[in-house]
Amino acid sequence: MQKHPACVVTRHGWVDIDNDNFTVINCVMEKIHIDIFESNFYKEKERHFWPKIQRIYDYKSNYGEALAYYKTDFIHHIIRYPEFTSLQFKEALLFVCNVCKYCEKHNLWLRTHLWNVTYYKGNPYIIDIRDFEKYNGQSWKCIFMGHLNKTLSHHCPINASCFIENYNDIYDNLTKCKDNLVEIEKILKLIKPVEIKNDQWSSYHHTRTEFLYTNNTLNDKVIESIKNYKGGNDNNNKSFNLFKLLDIIKPKTVIEIGCNNGLYIFGCSINCPSIGIDYGIELINEANKLNSKFKSESNFICLDILNNNKMNKNYGPNDVYGTAYDRFKSHTLIAPAIIHHLYQQCKSTNKIIEIFSKLTKNYMVIEQIPNTVPEIELKNSLEQYNWKIINILNSTPLPRKWLLCELIV
Repeated sequence: MQKHPACVVTRHGWVDIDNDNFTVINCVMEKIHIDIFESNFYKEKERHFWPKIQRIYDYKSNYGEALAYYKTDFIHHIIRYPEFTSLQFKEALLFVCNVCKYCEKHNLWLRTHLWNVTYYKGNPYIIDIRDFEKYNGQSWKCIFMGHLNKTLSHHCPINASCFIENYNDIYDNLTKCKDNLVEIEKILKLIKPVEIKNDQWSSYHHTRTEFLYTNNTLNDKVIESIKNYKGGNDNNNKSFNLFKLLDIIKPKTVIEIGCNNGLYIFGCSINCPSIGIDYGIELINEANKLNSKFKSESNFICLDILNNNKMNKNYGPNDVYGTAYDRFKSHTLIAPAIIHHLYQQCKSTNKIIEIFSKLTKNYMVIEQIPNTVPEIELKNSLEQYNWKIINILNSTPLPRKWLLCELIV
């Protein structure tokens, strides 16, 4: 266990974290926070507003001695607010406003901001829980204005106009309004999210996956439909064999490259935390919309993995929040029908496998489409980056095939 690097000011406490064993301990230094964590105020909103916690008595931090220790839900694949879609940015602001209104009713103030918000089970979620204070007239507006600043900084590294079409109006209205959460909420509801269209990837899943849209939960029937999904083919080898390989390796976490509307990630999320990446913003919006009702153990992010600047972008003071590689690296990577698209753009299997290798620790399941990516070149790249093909199963239509690869240490 190590103190999280983002915990610079520790007078209220700090977080000890073990990413390998998915363990988080909140180390609390203020009695007010102990009282809050033990109260109905906190417990009634666990896993709705913020993580579930449990006080433990047999723990000692290597950093220092705290008044109390709380084992806290581990959140996988944390998406940071500059990576939100425009729809998520608005939703997250309204969520924070809702949390603040809840705090106000209990005479509390929350020193928070969007860096303390991620997405969990399809909805915005507070991840820093040691920022409660007694309400003594502190400003509510400052919580929201901090991310609408026109001057960029570590706290506000992206101009809100990237998310908000009517940014100037929202900025002016918030600046002029009273420090009142009801008025603030009315203004936030007027946000018009920026519409971005990207037609590089098609929504080929949508018309073929009506079962995702007509069901409100990931019940057994939906999961079976995912595992036996035929797409436009006459048999289910593609989906069935993918999940057959996953069942062999039993991944602890999964990342999918080219997730489309989230079909396979929803199937994976039943067994482990999963994240889907796609270049198409419309597809990610679609996956997020589905996940808001499914509340699956998954996240989705719009990201071009061939964009080196985006993949290596660090956030926070002294880069404490890490890169996409740091936060999204998973036990297993799956890449259905995507490697040929990547090859068309970068013309290098070495580059593709290098990127894949930075996003997975143990296994890759790659769908190879013969005559689109040179097979010998791909095998040489796998070998160069210490990957061994340990199983091959048919996909569809033939001669497509699944390559299960294991990292040889």
